[in-house]
Amino acid sequence: MPEFHDGKVCDRTTTRAFVNPESFSRLQKYARDGIVRRLFNRFLLFRREARSNLNPAQQSQRDGTNETVAGDDLRRVALQESDAHFLGIMLNSHHGRTVANLVRELRGKPDGNFLYYASGGASTRNRVLYKMPVLGGASRKVVEDVSSPISFSPDGKQIAFARNGNQGSELMIANADGTEERMIAIRKPGGSFGNLFEGGTAWSPDGKRIVSIAISSANNRGFMNVVEVPVEGGTERSITSQKWNGIQRLAWLADGSGLLMTAAEQAEDFQATQIWHLAYPSGEARKITNDLKEYRNISLNADSSVLVTLQGDRDANIWVAPNGDASRATQLTSPSSMMDGANGIAWTPDGKIVYYSLVGDKDGIWMMEADGKNRDN
Repeated sequence: MPEFHDGKVCDRTTTRAFVNPESFSRLQKYARDGIVRRLFNRFLLFRREARSNLNPAQQSQRDGTNETVAGDDLRRVALQESDAHFLGIMLNSHHGRTVANLVRELRGKPDGNFLYYASGGASTRNRVLYKMPVLGGASRKVVEDVSSPISFSPDGKQIAFARNGNQGSELMIANADGTEERMIAIRKPGGSFGNLFEGGTAWSPDGKRIVSIAISSANNRGFMNVVEVPVEGGTERSITSQKWNGIQRLAWLADGSGLLMTAAEQAEDFQATQIWHLAYPSGEARKITNDLKEYRNISLNADSSVLVTLQGDRDANIWVAPNGDASRATQLTSPSSMMDGANGIAWTPDGKIVYYSLVGDKDGIWMMEADGKNRDN
């Protein structure tokens, strides 16, 4: 069982880290065999080829990767990719790749033979769940009105998901083919078991409970935490007293000792979602990554030896075009930020520029001359 010291992950006998300037070195215990990550527009796979070496192998250079899922046998990594003209599943493996239509959310069946994805539906709140063979073939509808990422029971025979409606948010269980749906918990309007953008369920390794992201409100402010519900139904229980501004995805560790999740603790962290470890059953929360990158989506293979996540960088710069002539536009390079103007920009009556910027881990409103000089907040 891993232990945590000063935000780093180690085993009980020795502390090891790979030589890597990024904070992924803190994930070494969970990714001792490999890490897949998105860096800028690249998707990189790190495999351990010797005890002391981690060598990167480029997997994809396509922009717009959104969802990932690790194949239990590590032969395949499925990527959901999107741009203005394309939205599909790409399967990277030793045997080639397959593409199919896809809109939102991707999950692999534990036996490694099928991919499940959400598409269509009445709205982004309620999608239709489909499945398709990993090696290619026609998709088949599984169940309608799916409002969150799904999770599989340990034997792969059942799925869990949220279903949101005007009467509340229901935590549902069904067979993996969509039959025999049943509700095991409900949250009244004003709260929910998450959604397809910030939400997710995770079936415990012993098959006895389902953990879900829970959205609540207090003092007119929304927050998220993590709750568990017995598979047979019953009252939800909060795993931790800690609250987050947003929780994006979560996954159980194979030994049942806790969960990993991508989350933002404070509102100002929304552009730098980090990976957290949530101990079970104590509920102690500890941040694993701690940098200005953004980590979205998380998936573990069967024994939790491989973690798949997306690492993104945001980059925003202010440009000035004289008389609206884009061909003569000049970038006003910031000396300390890559997020100038990301959340707002405006001219003042006297010709100065007011703009949002993120410097270090602090954001705020700044002002500068039209040529980028004399910056002040």
